[in-house]
Amino acid sequence: MERIKQLYFSLSKQEVRHLKSYLGAFQNRGQNKSLELLELLDRFPDYTQHQMAEALYGDPQSKAFIMLKSRLLEKMLEALSLSVNLQNNPQVKEDPAGFAVIEIQKEVMHALLLRRRGLDELARELLENCAKRAGELDLPELRLQALVYLHSFSTDKQAVGGSLFEDIQATLERYRTDILCSGAWDAFRVLESGRTGGEQQQLGFFAQKLPVLRERLNAHYSPRGEYFVLQMQLQEQQTQHDYAACRQTLAQLIALLESRPGLAHRNRLGIPYLQQADLALRTGHFDEAIQAAEQARGIFPARKKNYLQASLLQAFALIYAGRAPAAGTLLDSLDWFAEQAQHQLSAGLIAYLKACVLYVKGDYKRAMQMLARAEDLSLEDKEGWNAGIRIFEIQLLLDQQQQDLAAARIETLRKHISRYKVDVRSELIYRFLHLLERQSFHYQAIGTEGERLLRKMADEDPWTALSHEVIRFDVWLRGRQTGTPFYPLLQETLMREAG
Repeated sequence: MERIKQLYFSLSKQEVRHLKSYLGAFQNRGQNKSLELLELLDRFPDYTQHQMAEALYGDPQSKAFIMLKSRLLEKMLEALSLSVNLQNNPQVKEDPAGFAVIEIQKEVMHALLLRRRGLDELARELLENCAKRAGELDLPELRLQALVYLHSFSTDKQAVGGSLFEDIQATLERYRTDILCSGAWDAFRVLESGRTGGEQQQLGFFAQKLPVLRERLNAHYSPRGEYFVLQMQLQEQQTQHDYAACRQTLAQLIALLESRPGLAHRNRLGIPYLQQADLALRTGHFDEAIQAAEQARGIFPARKKNYLQASLLQAFALIYAGRAPAAGTLLDSLDWFAEQAQHQLSAGLIAYLKACVLYVKGDYKRAMQMLARAEDLSLEDKEGWNAGIRIFEIQLLLDQQQQDLAAARIETLRKHISRYKVDVRSELIYRFLHLLERQSFHYQAIGTEGERLLRKMADEDPWTALSHEVIRFDVWLRGRQTGTPFYPLLQETLMREAG
């Protein structure tokens, strides 16, 4: 019963109407129990299997109900592939490349049904069309299937083993390339998800796999194979911190996807722009990050996770680029995500970034209130975000001249650091704050110890843009020492560091 519920409640209103019409077409005399079951689901979505069987058959253990479930699930799956559902489905219109596979496989099935009826010419036409479309869309597995069936139509010795058979062999080799390259990518994902070997194990993996795969591509080229090789190449370059090479690889990925419509599933096409935005942000190219994130936002469907991720990257970049009001407007547009239970961590990040926008505007009171809404983020990540949010809170308190409360929060931060292993930079910031407290928060009196801690921060764990330290501590401190507002000083610092 749960499978039926999951499938039924995933349907759009239009798909529900088509499903009920489809079920109605099978109605004989008497009641249509399948339709009755769906009507009950509409009225009582929380009914258990026993309650549903009782309502339909007067018996919670009804064997007829078990058979009904099986028939209904089969009809529901059939209804999904109806042309009216595929053609009018907004998901199909959003991502035609992703649904081309379904359409081709459906035509292959139709061709086989026609051949069983002796309608060979109609079947041949369908298979030829399938082979052509699969070739255009770089889907060798579907082209291979259609070609093999077409070859089975051959009736003379000359045709068997001729050019069609050679096409089958070439397509099979391209398919093997796809399998080898995608298999290596899957193996890397498993290796990365385990996070047991570290960077050296990853680099060893790439050193072993990539030369073999590149040789394979040279011998039997496949666009999809090249896509996976470029993705692995990008990961290798990121591990090596070779960001100039990363930029080149991302440009290659984007060019490949834009030239190959069969590869350009909407999600796949947007990811390189997402990666480009992330890379540009981390390397201080904030205008480039804004543009790449905007490209990604234009590709991903709204209210999807990748759209949210692109929006958050853009918000970070807008703040650093001196466009805090635009970042605030963008973050306000993401409130829908903040209301969804599955996006609670993202809701915390949205609240944190909103607090940062309010801070750079000088609205410390509202920034403090907004920061309190980032609780889910700090609860989930004790080692990173929790410490970062605590430090931001202390900065806010000191900016509002609440030194006593700030001192209490510094002690709370000490206890937190003693319980959890935080990043080096956060620990050094705590030690600096403790030093400031001992100096009664006289920012000009940090002495040689304070200077040493600042140098250590820069050398051992330098600031990064994509982190829990948007309100950069060393810049904040310099502002307190010189009486300079934080945000203009941050812009000046970032411009100088960018060269």
